[in-house]
Amino acid sequence: MCYTELIPEEQNPILFQETGGSTMNDIKEESKIRKLAVKRKSDAILKIMKKADTEVFVCCLDALADISDEAASNEITRNLGNENSTIKIAACKAALKVNTDYMITHIRYLLSKESDPDIKKQVQELLNDSKK
Repeated sequence: MCYTELIPEEQNPILFQETGGSTMNDIKEESKIRKLAVKRKSDAILKIMKKADTEVFVCCLDALADISDEAASNEITRNLGNENSTIKIAACKAALKVNTDYMITHIRYLLSKESDPDIKKQVQELLNDSKK
């Protein structure tokens, strides 16, 4: 998972946390995504998501949470219903990062409709942790 949060005094993205299976292409994409997040270019990130593997897709969701404009929020919300559990959990994390009533409502809806107990447990834990 990558991190695109900004260091306030430098306005540079924090380097992403290294992951075990990253390819060189993924690392380049994640670097590109961080730069786009700093520039608040959600449309460009959305284009990357169309051809991204799961790891890069998760990084895009994290970046969209930092931008949190209308297009970003719509994409995060759309992915709360993704069939891929990794993406669904990443979308939940992104929604909690945006932390609006709208997003919290969508997460609560996800909790009420989710049939997979493992995903439901993870989402509930994320929601509980966000309240601390």
